[in-house]
Amino acid sequence: MSLTKEQVQEQVCEMIARFAPIAENGIRLDANLREHYGVDSLILVELLVEAEEHFGIAFDSSSLTDEYFATADAIASYVSSRLEAA
Repeated sequence: MSLTKEQVQEQVCEMIARFAPIAENGIRLDANLREHYGVDSLILVELLVEAEEHFGIAFDSSSLTDEYFATADAIASYVSSRLEAA
């Protein structure tokens, strides 16, 4: 799958909007998902499962930390790096 980082960011925001109580266009890439949008660990797991299925990647369990998943941009960056490595 060949996507630009911007396309990945857009698709990640669409996924977040399906799970968090906020409109897709209201998601800031740099906003903390827990603090700003009420994304808890259950929602995050659902989001990651959907991202794995949608993008055809697998998340490395050692990288399931806030560093990689605190913001929409962090998730999009991680997904982009996994797509590039595939």
